[in-house]
Amino acid sequence: NATHEVLFFTASGEEEKVYQLFLFDVEGKLVKQTAVHNRQTGFLSKFVKGNYVYEVFSNDERIEDGNIVIK
Repeated sequence: NATHEVLFFTASGEEEKVYQLFLFDVEGKLVKQTAVHNRQTGFLSKFVKGNYVYEVFSNDERIEDGNIVIK
C-alpha cells in the first residue's frame, strides 16, 4: 500500500539490462510507463488514489506483476 504521491522502484538484475515498468488502472488503461536500467532507482509521481496493476518486462518477457493501492 502506498500513501505518498511518489512511487520509487529499483531494478536488480543482470548487468546492462533495461527493464520496462507499466502501470495500469483497474480498467486496464495504461497510466504510466517508464524504463529503468539495472541497479538504478526510478520514480513515478502524481497518482490519483485507487488501485493499480503493474507489470515489469525485460526483453519483451514479463518477469513480474502485481497490485498497488494508492491511499
